[in-house]
Amino acid sequence: MIEEEVAVAEVSHRQVWVEKAQRSACASCEQVCSSSVVDRFFNNRQPKRLQVDTSIALKRGDKVIIGIREDALIRGFLLIYLLPLLALFAGAMGGSYLSTLLSFPTNETLSIAGGLLAFSLCLVIIKRSQVLEHNSLKPVVLRKITD
Repeated sequence: MIEEEVAVAEVSHRQVWVEKAQRSACASCEQVCSSSVVDRFFNNRQPKRLQVDTSIALKRGDKVIIGIREDALIRGFLLIYLLPLLALFAGAMGGSYLSTLLSFPTNETLSIAGGLLAFSLCLVIIKRSQVLEHNSLKPVVLRKITD
């Protein structure tokens, strides 16, 4: 289980909105370097909010630990990142093969079009499917750490 400490921002029936302020790795470093200068320049990030199911009685301001299963995170990663990338390569190879069959003078045009078409189609299928709405992909409140 991957865990993270967050603060409760809003409470509704059996669900809470939690917030976590984003910090860069430079936030704990005392050195002055180009990364810290860039971080200070762009450090107007708003806290990230997330809706989480819970069976624990919570109130605004409580600190809680939320978690998500590792296998669910890996499946989500594979679905969102790897599958469209594979579709892009397969579409590009299919377009290249099609241009060879049709004796096109340039191989790249159909290869690019096939890759973009397969990539876009894969994203549409992922978006329209309910796979990302599965409960195992949603974080849950594990425990309250303040009273």
